[in-house]
Formats: sequence, C-alpha cells, structure tokens
Amino acid sequence: MNFGYGSRFENWQPPLFQLGKLRVTVTVLVLMLQVLGMLVGSFLPKLFPILGLFIPMEFRGGSLWQVVSYAFFQPPSFNFVLGSFFFYLLGSRLENSLSRGSYVRFLLALLLVAPVVVFIADFLTVRGMLIGSDIAHFGVFVAAVSMFPNAASFILGIRIKWFAVVFGVIHLLQLIMVSNWGGCLALGTSVWLAVWWMRKAGFVEKWEVVEDSIGSRLERKARLSSVRKSKGVLGKSESAKARKKKRVYEKKIKPRTVVPLKRTLEVDLILDKISAEGMHSLTDEEREILQKASKR
Repeated sequence: MNFGYGSRFENWQPPLFQLGKLRVTVTVLVLMLQVLGMLVGSFLPKLFPILGLFIPMEFRGGSLWQVVSYAFFQPPSFNFVLGSFFFYLLGSRLENSLSRGSYVRFLLALLLVAPVVVFIADFLTVRGMLIGSDIAHFGVFVAAVSMFPNAASFILGIRIKWFAVVFGVIHLLQLIMVSNWGGCLALGTSVWLAVWWMRKAGFVEKWEVVEDSIGSRLERKARLSSVRKSKGVLGKSESAKARKKKRVYEKKIKPRTVVPLKRTLEVDLILDKISAEGMHSLTDEEREILQKASKR
C-alpha cells in the first residue's frame, strides 16, 4: 500500500507499522502506550503513586523513571478521554504537517520540559508536581492551533485560538486550586514551547489575542467617541446656522401693521356696498378709505 509523503496538509505520513487494518503512526503509538498505562494503573492501583507522578523529592531519592513515566500512567478520567481524543485528532495533523523527525523531537521536548521546570522550581522552593499527560496533551493542542490560530471553527465561527485560551485558563485554575505552582510554571513553559516550535517550523501567523480582546474595545470606543464628537460639532454648527437664519429672517420681515377694528368694519361695509350696488355707488370719502386700506 502506497501512503506517500506528499506536501504539508495533503497526504498522511506513512505508518510505522500496521496491526491488521490499523496504521500505527507515532501519534497512535504514543496513544496506545498511554491507554495501556491507564489500564495497568487501574488494575494495579499501587503502581500509580510510583509511576503516574513526578515528584521532585522522589526523583532526587532515586525514582528517575518518573521523568518519563508520569505521562503514561494515570487513572481513567473524563479529562484523559477528552485529551486523548484531541491528541489523536490534532497530533496526527501535526505529524503530517511537520517532518516525522521534528514531530518526535517536539513530543520528547514536551515530555521532558515539564519535569525539568518543576524540578528547578522545587529547587527554588516553589512546590509542585506532575500528574498524568494533561500538560503534554495541551501542548500538542496549542501547537496544532498555532498553525492557523485565527481560523474559524465549526462552532458559531469562533476562532480556534479562543478554545486554546479557554482550555488553558481552566487548566491553570485547576492547578492553582491545589496550589500546584510548579505545575503552573510547567504549563506556561509547555505553551511557550509549542508556539515557539511551530514558528520555528514556518508557521508564523500571530495569535493576536491581546489585540483582539483589548484592541477591538479601544477601536469601538474611538469610533463611538468620534461619532459623538462629529454629532456635537454638527449640532453646534446646525444650531448656529439656524440662529443666524432666524436673525436674517426677522430683519427681512417687517412687523404687521395693526389695523383698528373700526376701520376694518368700515372696509367691510364698503365692500358689501360694492358687491350690492357696484363701484359707481361709492362716495369720495368711501373711495379714500378703501384706497388707504389697500395700501396697508
């Protein structure tokens, strides 16, 4: 069967070997070892404190295997199932996108950097420990997101970087809740390592988390402020124009002449006389009154 290497994002890397129809890649092999370690820890719970933890004090006491075994032995949990699903899905994409050698080196770096950070932190009296593969799985998740952090997801079009941010904050809060400060440092270092590794591999798109969260607010405030200012200036200019127009209008229009009531009645009587008897029936005095009234 020809799997082919292809270019990035096209054909999967060829498997290491096959178990029947199952193509065992590096990602599948690591996941199989983690599931096997979970089953061993479930049926032999006494082995879990020895193999499933990395504790600096025990490491100094001779438990050197913990620097590797902590990521492969852990009790069954929903976090492990969810982390394993994303590790299989996204780790396979990373294995295809990176060269196989680069992918293996990245997994080894994630595996070792966390215990090194916890060990150094403990030497500096910052207590901490590692339990299971959660930090390593999250590092793979961040590395996969780093390929296209601003791509829209299938969930309401939310950019995938925000899922990494939310999951990272939740994980960090869980470590803070149990005062695992060394684990907090290990989580932060693993995230930094994942982003740095992907940029080194040629994926240089920026996450722009701060710009999108704070910058967008500042832009909205700036736009709102400019709109308010423009409305204020426009309102002032319009009111000034209205006042000026009113003054010009008042200057042009002369006040109406007040006509006495008596003179109005006289004009009405004269008009009635004209309609009844005609214009020739008016006296000179009546003609004069009518003429003055017409001039007003």
